[in-house]
Amino acid sequence: MKTLILYGTRYGSTQRYVHILAEKIAGEVTVENLGKNKNPDIKPYDVIIIGGPIMAGKMHSAVSRFVNVNLQKLLSKKTALFICCLHQGEKARQQLVDAFSPKLVEEAAGYQYFGGEVDFRKLNFFLKGLMRKVMKTEKNVSHISTENIEQLAQAVNHVSSEQDGKK
Repeated sequence: MKTLILYGTRYGSTQRYVHILAEKIAGEVTVENLGKNKNPDIKPYDVIIIGGPIMAGKMHSAVSRFVNVNLQKLLSKKTALFICCLHQGEKARQQLVDAFSPKLVEEAAGYQYFGGEVDFRKLNFFLKGLMRKVMKTEKNVSHISTENIEQLAQAVNHVSSEQDGKK
């Protein structure tokens, strides 16, 4: 089973989360940063996992662009989706649903939010001010949900084992 994980990242948090996910996926796994490779070939892969960070309610632009351009190709594959955000529960689920095409969410084998983090040292002046106002703090925040990463890995591994059984 060949799995491709596609992601966007601004400050590196999503990349760390993706590598944790990749270690939990059975079979051959390839990881691609859409900020560096804007149009990877998804044809050779059985499962595509795609996601990225949410900032100001919007998905990372490289992820959005890739999904919009390749939506029909993605719908022909087994997919799983994720976001990285500071919200939890229903608010995080709604951000995920809003970040992707409704059809892609509906057809996905699984989707999760992985948590998120803000490191004020990495933000530009504008974003520091915005995050101070929104978060009402200047302290760095880190919320990673290893449980949610594990749940998405299990959903993908389940789909992979089903497909392997059909071959």
